[in-house]
Amino acid sequence: MTGEIEPGLSVRYMGTNDHSIASHLVTRYFSAAVLVEDAIARLDNVLLGNYHDYA
Repeated sequence: MTGEIEPGLSVRYMGTNDHSIASHLVTRYFSAAVLVEDAIARLDNVLLGNYHDYA
């Protein structure tokens, strides 16, 4: 993949503005192995700052 830093992480240069500030697009890819047809879901608008550690 173009711009791939490691598997699942891509960094793309987006340009430099009039103030010489460079912009980059950082994209992280995740995968999942689905073993049955109804075992996957997607959560939208989840705040990662609040979580519970069951350990």
